[in-house]
Amino acid sequence: MGVDLTVILLMSMQRWPNYAVWLLAVCSVSMVLLWFGYAGMPIADMGNYLGSTLQLYKMIYPVLLFVGLRILLQDHPFLTGRLFTVLDIVLVVYLLFIFVGLFTGNDMFRTYWDGFRPGFKGIILTQNEATGTVLVAIFWFGLRYFSRVRHVLFFAASILAALVLGTKGALLACVPLVGGMLWARYGMIKMLPAFVLLVSVFVALSLLAYQYSETVHAGVTLFSNYMAEHFSGDSTRGIIDLLTSGRSDRLESFLPTLANTFSPWFLVSGMPIAYGSFEIDPVDAFLRGGLLFLVLLLAAYWMMFRFSGGRGGKRYKLVLFVVWMGISFTGGHLWMASTTAPMLIIALAYAGRVNSLGRHVLCRDGKTSRLAFNV
Repeated sequence: MGVDLTVILLMSMQRWPNYAVWLLAVCSVSMVLLWFGYAGMPIADMGNYLGSTLQLYKMIYPVLLFVGLRILLQDHPFLTGRLFTVLDIVLVVYLLFIFVGLFTGNDMFRTYWDGFRPGFKGIILTQNEATGTVLVAIFWFGLRYFSRVRHVLFFAASILAALVLGTKGALLACVPLVGGMLWARYGMIKMLPAFVLLVSVFVALSLLAYQYSETVHAGVTLFSNYMAEHFSGDSTRGIIDLLTSGRSDRLESFLPTLANTFSPWFLVSGMPIAYGSFEIDPVDAFLRGGLLFLVLLLAAYWMMFRFSGGRGGKRYKLVLFVVWMGISFTGGHLWMASTTAPMLIIALAYAGRVNSLGRHVLCRDGKTSRLAFNV
């Protein structure tokens, strides 16, 4: 857009919503206390403190971007349609590269390079950002199809891309996200035939691909071995381990350290001890910024999802919020997916223009309502 959102944020702080002001204030306090601790009695090297500071910023980045876009589009509403067109193009190009990886078998596009898990993530480097982008694509093209703007093939291709991606987050979130969007569009009773038909079509396509594609056949074998490894022992622990991709073991081993070094200051300040990110978003937010930071960050996400683009599309936004938080709480690591953040915000803004029947929300003069970030 050629506009520095940082300048917009600094020049328009009086237009910030209250929750964003409080979140930034608490984040700033956490950072200050963090570095006072380093100056007074450091408990880790400077690299850990720098890492904590960077992660705190990455967690609040989607909120700051949301506020900046809100102010920008209120001042320049003609950019709204252009943003929708740009997101159409970006997501189509990304989905194409996922399928290029599938059909060519190019290792550059593989989701996991260790050879133990299947999948192709296209041109996005990290798995968490690839997962977030594919979920946004499903949500976006579902809304575009329900609004009769794009063909159903775009929606179907985004669902298929989630299966090809192969990450735990994409595979587990695909079904509830698609089912939830159909519920938001048709209601519980009317959505069942469409959902059953959709599942049947993808099961049939999967069986055909498994039968005739060596790449898919090898991928299914790898995935079966991965599942068998997790369920070889205690089934309950295996489910937890599968949902968190093994991160629960790291968290369990860290709890004694946390108990021995816990301080009341931890409620408002992070803890830069020598460990990397757990990649379980609420845990990282709590350890990096404190309890108050975590509570305000959750509140900010709720406000973003619930009221982006106006008060339309409440069901759609609720579905995506539940799925997004579910993946984030089980190791999806979506709160730090900076590449996905602008796509998510634009998709939520579009959802605010769509009612439960999938049609555009109309103004009194009969024209399609203009995008508004009125939170």
